[in-house]
Amino acid sequence: MPGGRAGNAYVSIRTRADARFTRADTDLRHDLHIQAPDAALGVTTAVPVPGGQARVQVPPGTQPGSVLRVAGQGLPRYGGHGRGSLNLTVILEVPRQLSARQRELYEQLRAEDAGDSKHGGPIPWAGRSPIRPEDHGRRGRMARRWPRRARFRLGPAAGHRRR
Repeated sequence: MPGGRAGNAYVSIRTRADARFTRADTDLRHDLHIQAPDAALGVTTAVPVPGGQARVQVPPGTQPGSVLRVAGQGLPRYGGHGRGSLNLTVILEVPRQLSARQRELYEQLRAEDAGDSKHGGPIPWAGRSPIRPEDHGRRGRMARRWPRRARFRLGPAAGHRRR
């Protein structure tokens, strides 16, 4: 204020968290709940962003737990250089009760998938563990995949030396 006393100005800013998002620096995270057919076939859906909504394309074949990144829809970066991202974690919603028609369609889909070796049929390692103890350790199969590197310790001062 012109002509007023010189001094300090104190500003108190209070913020409250938005229940729709969790924050990681300038990035925001949100759970995107979609139906199984939408995940399999793909869908365009509206998602909340700070200050409104945005349309997001969910690609066909999206798996549960996948993270879709929407660049520039997060919080502003310090110093005014762009914005963070909105990361959407795909959550598949499975209906709790099915109509007779839905049950029939799901059973047809299951019968169709039964011939596909990727989804139906026996597990290739049934009866034995896919990870064998001999695969690991000093002389195991996995140990031979990478070249050995010389290890250096702190030096000869405390009895340390090159192995």
